[in-house]
Amino acid sequence: MKKFASRIADVRAALRKPADARTLTEKLLIAGTLTSTEHVVTTVLRLASTLIITRMLAPEIFGLFAIIMTFQIILALVTDFGIKDLILTAKNPRDVRLLQTCWSIQLIRGFIIYGVILVMSGSLYLLQQNGTLAGESVYAAPDLPAALAISGMAMLLKGFESVNPYIYAYEMRLRRNTIMNVLFAVVSPCLTILIALYEPTVWALVIAGLLAGVMKLIMTYWLFEGAAMRFCWDRVHRLAIFDRGKWIMGRSGLQIMTVEADRLILSAFLPDTLFGQYFLAKQIFTVPDALIQKLHGSFGLQFFVEIISQPVREMQARYYKYRIPIDAVACIFAGGFLTAAPAVIGLLFDPRYQAAGDILQILGLALPFIGMGMIREGYGAQQRFRVTAFFGLIQTVSIWTGLIIALFVFDNITAAFFVIALHRIPELATVLIYARREGWIDLLKEIRMFPLIGVGAALGLAAEFLINQL
Repeated sequence: MKKFASRIADVRAALRKPADARTLTEKLLIAGTLTSTEHVVTTVLRLASTLIITRMLAPEIFGLFAIIMTFQIILALVTDFGIKDLILTAKNPRDVRLLQTCWSIQLIRGFIIYGVILVMSGSLYLLQQNGTLAGESVYAAPDLPAALAISGMAMLLKGFESVNPYIYAYEMRLRRNTIMNVLFAVVSPCLTILIALYEPTVWALVIAGLLAGVMKLIMTYWLFEGAAMRFCWDRVHRLAIFDRGKWIMGRSGLQIMTVEADRLILSAFLPDTLFGQYFLAKQIFTVPDALIQKLHGSFGLQFFVEIISQPVREMQARYYKYRIPIDAVACIFAGGFLTAAPAVIGLLFDPRYQAAGDILQILGLALPFIGMGMIREGYGAQQRFRVTAFFGLIQTVSIWTGLIIALFVFDNITAAFFVIALHRIPELATVLIYARREGWIDLLKEIRMFPLIGVGAALGLAAEFLINQL
């Protein structure tokens, strides 16, 4: 308790200082506290709303919505010029013409994405009418073409969002970002629940997402001061964005083939009900995963930019100090999922979703390896995008090869889930080899937190016992 009170006092003391007078440690302390608080609040809200929504909507509806989100994510990644990364690593991130050029490219990108979504929606409709997509596949759902077209407007709204929040992230002033994200997490599920009372279909998720997107668009201008968002096509900044963007787009293209491979392939093999349960299991899995990625995404790149120029020994010491809470959380949750996942799913959700517990047990195997991949950010801080693209290529080849063998050769869905959980191992082995040559890592320290998997498993067994007693 004293340690917690001391931490709060340190945060308050750091907040009293002007943003430009804070040390890196103070910035990380504030950013970590705000991001952790935001994640806890949004996770509790998401889980609470999921408990309600899963009782209002059938599993196949979640499978349908998962496909809609997959299309949006694919298009977002394949057109990603790295606007956020460019601003976070810019020498003068407050350059008005830079910010306005970034916003202009983002706006054009939003219109392009929505145009492609409309074409995809029309194509799906024609294929359904021709009987090409008949059967139990998610792609044969009658509501999919229209829902895809309407939900695609969310990507258009994102194009209009201000880029000023990235300046606040660059300076690690995350208070307003936290407020915006928490409000979004509150409003979005509440809208879904209210609409689902009258329309318990995929349209509850689609319409709620659009309304929440409008609210977030407004908040990016209302909460964040900075440059006015006007159309600008500055030649110097435009060429710099496109020059860096080609590597980022290449990396993003590989990320698509990796991150979305599971949904793209499984949606063609699984009945919509089982695919919906997989989507639910993936949501529960992202509770610890999203916490780690949220923390790292909020200040990880800035942290590596700060330490990468330091002597190797000092850089390594600070890196592993940064990794301690990340690895601890990942390993404890991995052990907990391994022993308690089916019981937790059985307690929280109705019997229609029981298979999600078995899937969650397997997905949890990925968690202990998350921290190992964070050293990749060192190459990003040095703008060595060819190296990061190479790492992404290995990851892509691993998951696609594994899924093709599991599904086409062995026709085994369970094996496919194991591939999804463990596909990063070849990539991580390569990353560690490269990083060791740089002198950035210590192989023994990479696995020093693995014993906490046993602690998590013991906690999971205790939770399972209590749930069974209930």
